[in-house]
Amino acid sequence: MRVTGGKARGLPLQAPAKGRDVRPATDRLRESLFSSLGERVPDARVLDLFAGTGSYGLEALSRGAGRVVFVENHRAALRCLRLNLRRVAPACGDGPSASVRARAVLPLPLLPGERFDLAIADPPYAQWESLRAPLLQALGPVLAEDARLVLEIPAEWRPETPGFEEVRRLGGRQRGDPSLLLLAPSARAEADSGLPESISLR
Repeated sequence: MRVTGGKARGLPLQAPAKGRDVRPATDRLRESLFSSLGERVPDARVLDLFAGTGSYGLEALSRGAGRVVFVENHRAALRCLRLNLRRVAPACGDGPSASVRARAVLPLPLLPGERFDLAIADPPYAQWESLRAPLLQALGPVLAEDARLVLEIPAEWRPETPGFEEVRRLGGRQRGDPSLLLLAPSARAEADSGLPESISLR
């Protein structure tokens, strides 16, 4: 597993032993996502929820995001995330910032007034149904105008996403394959399906 683009392109990323609790995003899926997001990434404020090894947020950092907040509470994943951040951050220069919040995702462990241009969530599939509604409800107020929310889910799922409208679907098409659902807040959704689309460690 490696960073697929940007200043840290090619740097390897550490991941825990495979299991049901940790499911790192594949290089191909991340590359597809960030190619689609295109110019939305530079200088963006990014929230990486259920961050695992940090691969989505680190990809954003490498591609010019201004700030990334990682939220994760799985011990083995956190060890890898912090190691990966120490490896990737120097390649990204002094401009961007990143912080790791070793907490459960809900309630969102954010500071008052924090807003994000891009949020990425890859929750455990087994917990998806119990998390879906409260997660979407919590994210609405912290997303900036014209923000995007990305959910990683199995290809066969067609979940309801109250408060959000689908912009695009990326990734696998067969049952069990991971896919990415790109969403925009309902009031601000755009017809853009043709889009090219100080480090603080704890």
